[in-house]
Amino acid sequence: SQEQIVAMGTAVRGYVAAMQSALDCIDGVEAKLGEAITAEQKGSLNALYNNGVDQMQAIAESYNEQARAFKAR
Repeated sequence: SQEQIVAMGTAVRGYVAAMQSALDCIDGVEAKLGEAITAEQKGSLNALYNNGVDQMQAIAESYNEQARAFKAR
């Protein structure tokens, strides 16, 4: 229903905002470590960041597909 699509969109936007805050935090940790960051730490932070981006994109893409399908009916 229209209400479900709207609610899903609100939830997705909330998730994306929260995930963006988490990604900003990861950036902050990396910046705080500065030159003292080890290769292992850098790799872990990059993996966390990339995983977060991938999750955000997958969820947003899934929502967009559902919204397009709903509008097409």
